[in-house]
Amino acid sequence: MITTKNLLIREFTLEDSEAYFENNRDGAVRKYMPNHSHENFDEARDEIRSFIDNYAGLKMPCHWAVVLADTGEMIGHVGIGDETTGENEKIFEICCGIKKEQRGNGYATEASSAFASWCKRAFGINKICASAQRENAAANKTLASAGFTLNGTGGGEEADNFYSI
Repeated sequence: MITTKNLLIREFTLEDSEAYFENNRDGAVRKYMPNHSHENFDEARDEIRSFIDNYAGLKMPCHWAVVLADTGEMIGHVGIGDETTGENEKIFEICCGIKKEQRGNGYATEASSAFASWCKRAFGINKICASAQRENAAANKTLASAGFTLNGTGGGEEADNFYSI
């Protein structure tokens, strides 16, 4: 478990399935994090099962629940995954989603910063990447506030900004 000023960042349990499903149903998650929005509860629960399976042996992708320390309410998730580029370079990318009612409180910044630091130690990673669509001002602000550096931009349909820490 990772403890910050306002949050507990912990491994998911199956009991988190309903909150995870509900938190990821709003339009922003569907638009900016479509891999974590689900059509039904069973899909959300199955994704949490895959997260839980990866905790043994500390495998990727690795996603944890973001919980308010004072109330115990699960307000989102933070995770990291890896992929290999065409140049056989391994890239580690972080993502964070906070439920609509809790956005604007700095929780995504707090969770992303703490989780990135933990991942660097736990996985022995030197560099963690992140991306945000340019139109998503909140995500770009979060990444900058969490200490990520803007490295470049991409074109095309998604017009992403690319960051690393």
